[in-house]
Amino acid sequence: MLTVAQTAYSSAISDMLGSGYSVLTNGSISTGTGVQIDGDLGAGRSIWLADRTIVNGNVNTDGGISTGNNVAVTGDLNYSSSFWMPGSSSVSGEINIQSWNAPQISDINISAGNTSLYYASNSTVELISGSYSSMTVSSGSTVYLSSGTYNFSSVWLDRNVNIIADTSAGDVIINSARSFSTSSNVKLSSIGTGFISIVSGDSYYLGSNNDIAANLLAKNSGSIDSRTVITGAVYASNSIWLGSDVSITPAVAPVVPEPATVLLLMAAFPYLKKRFVHCHNQ
Repeated sequence: MLTVAQTAYSSAISDMLGSGYSVLTNGSISTGTGVQIDGDLGAGRSIWLADRTIVNGNVNTDGGISTGNNVAVTGDLNYSSSFWMPGSSSVSGEINIQSWNAPQISDINISAGNTSLYYASNSTVELISGSYSSMTVSSGSTVYLSSGTYNFSSVWLDRNVNIIADTSAGDVIINSARSFSTSSNVKLSSIGTGFISIVSGDSYYLGSNNDIAANLLAKNSGSIDSRTVITGAVYASNSIWLGSDVSITPAVAPVVPEPATVLLLMAAFPYLKKRFVHCHNQ
């Protein structure tokens, strides 16, 4: 049964996905160079799109928007206060001066547990859903998640960590009362037809060269470092920063592997038969 807090997270995720935006904040959005966003972008305050940023959709802001060179917006651009774009940049649709109200997202109040989890480098673990305190996953480790809701006080994923979520029986929701943070080259992927959502009661920070197949939602701010690929929606209440060459694409249901592929995966993952909630070192 869902707790009151978990119900609130589910409502917030539903609000975010129901908004239809790939990137959305009630505050401001800034990008580095070469960012690509597939879908609509919305900000309650200002927007800065750096050189060579591409938005394959509409851009809406209740503030002003400025861009660098060679920026492309393939849909409409709507703003309420100011607009500046050099001649090398373009908007394929209409440019309108009008007010815009950002879609509202349900409040986020996360209740974590008391058990802290620490996994040393190169660990392999399978974690059952439930409420924990902080979770620290050291470099080179692999963590398997099953369908359900995971509540933490904070999450830290070190470099080269691989998170594999089995969503064949339903979605995976990762809630962090404070921060959700990653180092470089972290991968989060799904096996199954469900989706993964990461919800932070404060902020999230994703390091460079991550590959994250999840929706991201923060009560405060969100930062995504350079060359990270996001397959999902990106939301934060107060501000969003996207580093250079970040790519954001809406999530679609993953393809279910063929039986032969599943057998190969099972052969490669001998630890899937065991469930660990404490450290297991290889």
